Amino acid sequence: MKYRMGVLLSILLLTSNIPVLAQSHSSFVSIAHLNHLPVYNRQKVALIKDWLIKRIHQKAQVFRTANNHLILSNGLISREFTLTPNGATIGFENLMTGANLLRSVRPEARVDINGIWFDIGGLKGQPVQAYFRPLWLDSMRANPKAWKLTGYRIGKIKARLK
Repeated sequence: MKYRMGVLLSILLLTSNIPVLAQSHSSFVSIAHLNHLPVYNRQKVALIKDWLIKRIHQKAQVFRTANNHLILSNGLISREFTLTPNGATIGFENLMTGANLLRSVRPEARVDINGIWFDIGGLKGQPVQAYFRPLWLDSMRANPKAWKLTGYRIGKIKARLK
C-alpha cells in the first residue's frame, strides 16, 4: 500500500542511510532542540465552544511536552510525536471527547523508490497492536532499515506548483 506524506509530515525531515538520498538541510532544527516551542497545555488548547455552531479562529500550533515530544494541535485534535529513537506518532487525541484514536505505532509512511519499499520513521516492539499504552514507549526501538528523523522545520506551507 502506498501512502503520500501529508501536511503534518511536512515539518519532519527524514533521511535514509542511502548516501544518494541523504541530504543536509541547514534550515532544519535538530531534534534535540525543542525549548523554543511553547509547552503543551491541553486545557488551554482544547476548544470549549461548539465549532459547528460558532466560528472558531484558532489556528493549528506546534508545542512540546515535558518529555520532549512534539505536539501538533488545532483545538479539535492533537497529534503527538516522539522524536527519539525515531519520529513516530504516539498519540492522536480527540480534544472534544478525550478519546485517543491511536491503536498502534507504525511507520509514518511507506514509499516505493525504484521498486524498493522504505519505511519512513516509526517504531517497532509494541507488544499488542490493538491498543497503545505510553508505558511501552521506553521498550520500543527504531527499525534500523527505516528512514530516521534528523530534524524538523516549522513554517508556512509553500506551493509545490505555480
